[in-house]
Amino acid sequence: DDFSNALKVVIDRNYNLSAFMGRLADVVHLPLPHCAPTDIIPLIKSTQIMFSQQCAKRNIRWEEQFATTEFMVNIDSHQFEQMLINVVKNAYEAIDENGTITINLNEEAGKVILSIEDSAGTLSALDESHLFQPFYTNKVDGQGIGLMLSREILNQHGFKYRFECKADQWTRFIIKMPLYI
Repeated sequence: DDFSNALKVVIDRNYNLSAFMGRLADVVHLPLPHCAPTDIIPLIKSTQIMFSQQCAKRNIRWEEQFATTEFMVNIDSHQFEQMLINVVKNAYEAIDENGTITINLNEEAGKVILSIEDSAGTLSALDESHLFQPFYTNKVDGQGIGLMLSREILNQHGFKYRFECKADQWTRFIIKMPLYI
């Protein structure tokens, strides 16, 4: 009886905690984006500058491969820059030391394809299945909100995105956005 009662208490507590976390996550909704035609290259460059000192300390190279000198998309530049910061921060932290962050920009069939790749390749199947889950993290001091906010930003912009990972080689975050003409 004691074991059954204890199990019921644990199940009830788990349910209540889950409901609490769900309500808390509902509070973290971003305002609708205020979109304007924006060249995303300067946003990438400012993100690189922001991380340059930390990358240098850890011997992490930053590589850029841009198919052209301008990529115009219709975005809220402040929200988009925050998304970039979140994704690059995850890449930087996943590498730890001695690696590469590669930013690729291409255009394909009227879409801008942004790829942010790190050389860590450490995304486990469990982590991948919980990637955008609020408050889930595999980091000792992580909070689990960066990718959740990034997902919200991308969803509100109507952009398609996905993660790819090749174990022990690379992890890649790909975003497809309509080219602004």
